Amino acid sequence: MTQTATRPVSVSELQRAWRAVREGEFRCDSPRPRRGVANPDPECRWSPPGPVITILGCHPQAGVSTLAVAMATVAAPAQVIECASATATGLACAATAELGTTDGWRIGRRGQVHLARSSTALLTPAEVPVPPAFEDPQRLLVLDVGWELGQLLAGQSWVNRTVAEAASAVVTTTATTPGLRRLENALTMLSPLEPAIAVRGPARRRWPRHLEAGLGPLSTHASRAGRLQCIPTDKDLAERGLTGQDLPAPLLQAAAHLLALTAPKLNLMEGTTR
Repeated sequence: MTQTATRPVSVSELQRAWRAVREGEFRCDSPRPRRGVANPDPECRWSPPGPVITILGCHPQAGVSTLAVAMATVAAPAQVIECASATATGLACAATAELGTTDGWRIGRRGQVHLARSSTALLTPAEVPVPPAFEDPQRLLVLDVGWELGQLLAGQSWVNRTVAEAASAVVTTTATTPGLRRLENALTMLSPLEPAIAVRGPARRRWPRHLEAGLGPLSTHASRAGRLQCIPTDKDLAERGLTGQDLPAPLLQAAAHLLALTAPKLNLMEGTTR
């Protein structure tokens, strides 16, 4: 079998691709539809009908889906769209009521939050189908991006265009040395976007010295600007993942703080961050 060698993509190349997306200097090739996958938007023209917050993970298991549901819960009524493949979903058990499938999406509800996750396996962000139409399109949409950042920025899809054009974004990582390294890389690739930062782990005052020393220049700047929020780790959530149970109060409090950081850019109605 013949194998094709692939060349590693550098951070500078990803930054150039990201700038092209932000400036609209790209085209979207229509991928070959695969069996069971709804046709994606071949021209990347989908745009959210209302306010949107995008949440990106710096690495796997960074807590993106949990944070997306928590922020939507605080802002309810709201909706969450998870862009990950069905094989990588974090929302499989998050709904308290399943509402069926439509156009490649599984729709669910938990309280006043509507959830949508892919019903099929996806290989790239370009295969993510166009989001479903919700009952109230003006509700806040929390977009759980669900793809490795390098893969997202290197391609063309409605997903990375939405990230590029969103007024507000959050990046998540963990309070570990590798997690903070990945955070700095993510902030570098996303520049000039200045997202809020969610760090899953202990409160900042409890960080050991080597973690404080591990903050890079962009991360330090974000911290000094008040854009870094620690997200408390919940043992039950860590073991079970998202279920239909109520989210713990400390997590919702942290989500409310992040929403307060991002909501002013969205012109949300007063009371959204209650």
